[in-house]
Formats: sequence, structure tokens, C-alpha cells
Amino acid sequence: MRKSNSILRARKFRSRAFFSAATVVLAAAALSAAAGSAAAPVPAPTGISATASTNNAGLGGAVPAVLATAGSPISLTVTLSPAGATFNTATTLDLTASLVSGVPAGTVNPGTVLMPAGTNSATFSMSYSAVDNGVQVGVAVKSKGKPSAVTPGRTASFDVLKTLRTFPSTDPNLTTGLGVGDANCTQASTESECGTLVLSHGFASTGGALSLGKCT
Repeated sequence: MRKSNSILRARKFRSRAFFSAATVVLAAAALSAAAGSAAAPVPAPTGISATASTNNAGLGGAVPAVLATAGSPISLTVTLSPAGATFNTATTLDLTASLVSGVPAGTVNPGTVLMPAGTNSATFSMSYSAVDNGVQVGVAVKSKGKPSAVTPGRTASFDVLKTLRTFPSTDPNLTTGLGVGDANCTQASTESECGTLVLSHGFASTGGALSLGKCT
């Protein structure tokens, strides 16, 4: 009987020892995985992408990404590449205007924005000072005596308008003629171009827009 009890206690001891060893192995594996995850470096930026947009909610049809007049706010979203890349410190970015064809008549305001440290993507407010077609906004790291290793980015082209008139689908002028341009685009208008929209049965979307741009 004593011999049987000794064997039973030995088996219990071996079982506890095995469980303890397994726990140590699992804990060590978890610590190793956590250390590996924490050690993964944040990539340094090598390039910039830029997107311009405005809030066009409610407008139906083929709506451009940017519907803005000279001096009105435009959202500029700046994203660093590769994915997840960030600057170690807050970094000044230069904003410059160009045209798809020709010389820009206006400038971007502000001329610089500050990209926060540890941020992969940020959105800023900007405007363009003149009526122009095919505007592109370039974004580049501000030079500090030598060229930056980060490749600059540039927005897709967009038009900056002279006049932008938005209206609801219930606007009563739609039945007789909704004009864009001075004097509501009547014979008294001094505009080089203007327009009148007649939709006697309205339209499906919540709102609409009429615009005048630069004649080229």
C-alpha cells in the first residue's frame, strides 16, 4: 500500500512539473512575439500623394471632385508613402500652383502647411486666388539647403470657377428658368457667357449646381 501511494505521488509531481514547464514555454513565446511586434520600425517617407476635394454632398450627376470659386476653401489631403510612413518631427510642406497648360494666374493660400509628426495622412484647408482652368497643387518638403529625399506629390487638375450657384431640387425658378451669371443671365447681363436652366419637372437628386469658369 505504501508503494502504491509513492507511485501516485510521483505521477502527480511529474504532471505538475510538465504543466509548469509548458507554462514557461508559452510565456516565453508570447514575450518573444510582443518584442518582435514592438521592434517593427515605422517606415520613413519616400513620397507624397495629394488629393483636392470639396464637400459636394447632395449634388447628383457627374460632379467634379472640386467645385470652388476663387478664394473659397478646398480640402487638401496629404498622404505619405509607403503605407504607414511618418515623419519623426513635424515637417513643413510647400504648396505651389501650376496649370496643365500655361502659367497660373493665382497662388495657393496658405503657401505652406505643417505635417504633424507620427501622422501618415492629414487634411488641410487651402484656396486658390484666381479663376483658372486645369489647376494643380504641388506638395513638397520645404527645402533646408539641400533637396529632400521625399518625392513631391501633385493633385489631379481642377477648375477654379468665377461663379458657382447651388440650389435645391424644389427651387421654383426651375420651372421658368434658373440663371447663372449677373442679372440672372437675362438680356441685361454683361457676362461674356452665362446660362439658364429650365427643368419644369425638377430632378431626382437633393440639389444641383450651375457654374461659370474661365473662357479659354
